[in-house]
Amino acid sequence: MGVTKYQTYVSDGHINYHGANNYIANVPSKYEPIEIADTVNEDVFKAELKAHQQGKTDFLTFINMCTATGIEKWEINMENMTCTYYNKAGNALLIEQILQ
Repeated sequence: MGVTKYQTYVSDGHINYHGANNYIANVPSKYEPIEIADTVNEDVFKAELKAHQQGKTDFLTFINMCTATGIEKWEINMENMTCTYYNKAGNALLIEQILQ
């Protein structure tokens, strides 16, 4: 399939995979929809993300934290080796380099 990037949506866990030649594969929702906060709390998000990356929280706790702090989705870009977190307005809030 040659995935170039994929987006994971926090509200219900569905994933959109993108590949060459405008190829898109969609993975359906994994859980019941969760409301995402309209207001972004970037400082709390960054602190809680760091805790999650250190193994201090489980995935469901991470998802609930994302919804509470206004994170709509994250995108993994395989070509740039980045993970970008977005709010509901589509603004990139944090771009992390993925270490190889």
